[in-house]
Amino acid sequence: MLKKVKIIGIDNYIYTLEDNEKLYKINIEIVNIEKEKIIDSYIYLYEEILRGDNFYTYGKIEPNNVMEDKDIVKLETKYGDIYLQRYYG
Repeated sequence: MLKKVKIIGIDNYIYTLEDNEKLYKINIEIVNIEKEKIIDSYIYLYEEILRGDNFYTYGKIEPNNVMEDKDIVKLETKYGDIYLQRYYG
C-alpha cells in the first residue's frame, strides 16, 4: 500500500520522512534532482520501502510513461509533480 510521507531532512542518502503516525529514516538516492528542492515535499512510497531494509535509487521519468507499478512513485513538490522510477543494479 502506498503511503504519502513528507521529506523533512536529507543527510547524504539518509532521508528523514514523516507522516501523521511515524518518523522514518531510509536510504534513498534520487538522481538528477537537487536535494534542496525536495525538502518539505511529499513522496508516495510503498510500506515495504519505509521499513528501511535496503538502499533504493530513483530517477525522473516523463509523466506520459507513468503506469501503475510498484517501482514508480510520485513526488509532490512546490514546483509540480515529478514521477520517479526505481533503478536496479
